[in-house]
Amino acid sequence: MLGRYTLVKLVKIKNLFSSILKSPIAQYIGIRYLTYGLQFVNAILIAKYLGVFYFGIYSFLLLINQYLTYVGITPSYSLNAILSTKKSDELFSKNLWNNALFLNILIIGFILFTSLTIIVFFPVIFSKFLFKEYIIYVLFIFALSSLNNLFINLYRTYGLLQKINFNQLIVPAIQFFVMFFAKEKELLSYLLLGTISANLLSLILFLHKIPLNGGIAYKKEIFLELLKRGFHLLLYNVSFYLILLSSRTIVSIYYTTEELGLYTLAVNLSSAVFMVVGAFSFVLYPKFLNKFFISSNTVIKNLLFTISSIYITGCYLLTYLGFFAIPLVKYLLPQYETALPAFKVLLLTQLILNNNFGYSLLLVARKKERFLTKYALITLTITLITSIIFTHTGLPLITMALAVLIGFLFYNINITKQAFIEISQKVNIKIVLNEIFPVYYLLPILIMALSIIINDDYYFPILSFVIFSIMNKGRILNFWQKMNSILIKKDYLTF
Repeated sequence: MLGRYTLVKLVKIKNLFSSILKSPIAQYIGIRYLTYGLQFVNAILIAKYLGVFYFGIYSFLLLINQYLTYVGITPSYSLNAILSTKKSDELFSKNLWNNALFLNILIIGFILFTSLTIIVFFPVIFSKFLFKEYIIYVLFIFALSSLNNLFINLYRTYGLLQKINFNQLIVPAIQFFVMFFAKEKELLSYLLLGTISANLLSLILFLHKIPLNGGIAYKKEIFLELLKRGFHLLLYNVSFYLILLSSRTIVSIYYTTEELGLYTLAVNLSSAVFMVVGAFSFVLYPKFLNKFFISSNTVIKNLLFTISSIYITGCYLLTYLGFFAIPLVKYLLPQYETALPAFKVLLLTQLILNNNFGYSLLLVARKKERFLTKYALITLTITLITSIIFTHTGLPLITMALAVLIGFLFYNINITKQAFIEISQKVNIKIVLNEIFPVYYLLPILIMALSIIINDDYYFPILSFVIFSIMNKGRILNFWQKMNSILIKKDYLTF
């Protein structure tokens, strides 16, 4: 028979799991990973059942849609940034939403008109990709997904994640379903129609019980602020995509096809390790933005310290998870072993990039996103120049990852410096470097770097983790306690 103590422990564990399962954040992260898994399966099946030719057509249509999405997402970025800081003002919030909706519809209308005009006057454009035949599908997908992105940023600001969860899962779910009914050209039409249907269902769901009721409206001051801030935030976000894309482009030009595959795997693996960080930052972003906006400099300094001791500690733990997974990757993908040095460097790059999470939020809250854009574009330039220099000196593939690391290190230093200026804190390069790499983080990361140099996948990563655990015992404990609190509290996203 179980003793009383054991029964009490089992009841506590049961209650803990029950609380986690009911948590909006835990549900969102679970759905997000389920979506990633389904997308991975879909990617394989779509490539198989479309065949090489129609998969090429499908890939081109997705690329066009991605570019259109970047143009259409401007109001979504600015809505989230502004609404997170002004949500308590109900009248302003309604005006903001109405103007954002108006701006979004204007952009959609402009894209639709421009695209259809191009097709009318240049009917043979992209003819090898059957563009004229499928342009209507692409435009419908763009229009619906653009509206949905706006609603997603509205709902996330209010901590209402259930409809966002549905939106994430419904598209890959319908795509998976339609693959049982067709192949090749017919399947391509089914996939596009399925994507349209999924986005339409999401939009109908979003329209039900909107947090902010209203319609389209135009108020010059609000409209221009949405446009201006959205433009900077768009450039800032696209710059990061281009930084990784640029390094892959350089590899595709100067290295072999096999080496491009190796480097792409390294990029994908490092991004996969940090996906959980992206999930948490997505849902916590509006709340932290609000705190930075309403707080005094003294409170902000404490908040930055809290983020450093919790968020950054979690990023270090994820980095170790990536390093400890290397022997498994070697076992499962022995033919890709030469990609692992670049993977290790990119893990450290992701760690450095995520180090500026709090400082970036502070600048957005203070309407200083132009600095984020400025330094992101300079980082892109540094990465490109460094990559080209490395290739022309005949250095190995790992230096492409090193070029990205150098670029993001520059970005992190300057964003931290700018944030210190914003809160009237004394700043010089020594203070900034000590903030980014305090000794309790610096020593473990230097040991990890040494493991890359000597190509050791076992002893030095373990040594680094042991030293990190000893020097950051309190922070790790605080991290687990805070994570437990975030996942259990149903109202954690309320502010």
